[in-house]
Amino acid sequence: MPRKRHKKLTSVDKVNPLKTRSKLTPPTNNERVGKAALIVSSESGGPTNNERVGKALELLRAGLGPFVERELMNADGAKAYPRAGRLANTPVTQWDTHALLKQMKDTWHDVFGNVLSPADKHLVHELSDQRNNWAHPTHQNSFSIDDSYRVLDSTARLLTAIKAPQAAEAENMKSELGRLIYNQPVRSKQDKAGGKEYPSAEVENMKTEMGRLIYDQPTRSEKYKARGKEYPCPLPGCQKVFRDSLGGWDAHIASPKKHPKWCPEIDDPEGRKARFKAEFTGWFTKD
Repeated sequence: MPRKRHKKLTSVDKVNPLKTRSKLTPPTNNERVGKAALIVSSESGGPTNNERVGKALELLRAGLGPFVERELMNADGAKAYPRAGRLANTPVTQWDTHALLKQMKDTWHDVFGNVLSPADKHLVHELSDQRNNWAHPTHQNSFSIDDSYRVLDSTARLLTAIKAPQAAEAENMKSELGRLIYNQPVRSKQDKAGGKEYPSAEVENMKTEMGRLIYDQPTRSEKYKARGKEYPCPLPGCQKVFRDSLGGWDAHIASPKKHPKWCPEIDDPEGRKARFKAEFTGWFTKD
């Protein structure tokens, strides 16, 4: 019997993991977002990820400068300035982003930890690492669309924490990037106003596929259909109410201490449960 020949992967297949992966397993959510962002970016002609990160770091520098200067002046100068290095004689507002973040990290215990939270400290360290990746780009640390959004989000959070006016612009950039990814208009015909055709059919297909994954789920089990219902214990004088389901009824009935007047002659837990099921059959079958 002749052996089945497999199709040889082309160069496009080899460099496109989404194309080869789809034949085996569905793409992950991150892969979907990344692919959509690439399509949207090519259609919109907007800034690149590196340009977005660079703009965010510039906003961060403009917002941190006055804040760092003020806090260093309010603190003990002998503790605050020794690590400023070559910029010790340069006005703080003229420092670059790297120097400002480094100063905050180096003097956090003595200065900035007194006015910012531990969560803000994590933002400082994260943005410092991202700034280094941006200033020294390599193939390994190139910025994806997710990285860009995270830098914008962290920048906006830190600027908001220090009450810098640049926080509003960082928030706008983050929102704009989110709209480009998730709210891109889907148009298969030419735009009536400008006559431009929007090649968004692939994005439309991805949205349709994702919609099926979300909405075409199996019918919910009876356990979840019963949510919101109440099942009062049928024994006289008992105030116990089982909510959403009958879970726990057996432990409730098995103990003679909880219902000493009901079947006191039966002290065996299994016997009490069997008697209860036989006596209150309708309680288990009612809707």
